Amino acid sequence: MLGGVHIELTGEDVTECVGGARGLTEADLARKWPQLDEQARHVAITASSTVGMYGTEAERTLLQDVLAAMDKARRDKDPAELERQMRLAERLANAAFNRTPEAWEWYFEDAASEVSRCRDLPRAQGLVTEGKAAIERSDNAELRRVVKALWQLLPENSEARKKGFDSGVR
Repeated sequence: MLGGVHIELTGEDVTECVGGARGLTEADLARKWPQLDEQARHVAITASSTVGMYGTEAERTLLQDVLAAMDKARRDKDPAELERQMRLAERLANAAFNRTPEAWEWYFEDAASEVSRCRDLPRAQGLVTEGKAAIERSDNAELRRVVKALWQLLPENSEARKKGFDSGVR
């Protein structure tokens, strides 16, 4: 998906902060830093592309500040600050991504592909029909309404995942 944001979830212990509730040591951080550093580079590239293409001028300016802060955190090997700045970059990218002309069509296609998992199948099927009609009319406001309604009918884990893309907040 060109211009999208890729976020990975894992059941593994990947917290990068030393100390804290998990009590990570410097040795743990040294072992995990390469993964965090690689993730930071990926976030920076993806956010730069997405915000560059679809972001507002204010978002572009803010992203430059965030990228500079990410570079400083990487130089200082400050995992907590790096993760915080990465979250900011991801939020900026999500906001810009939602302005892409195709974003709501992609969200619709994804939600429609899961229609069999919806709690109210007849309602969901009706929404899919409405969504297809909205796409034909190029009615993005209606398509957005349909997608949000489909997300409401999906199981909670899917709904939470999709809502995160809409708001940029996790």
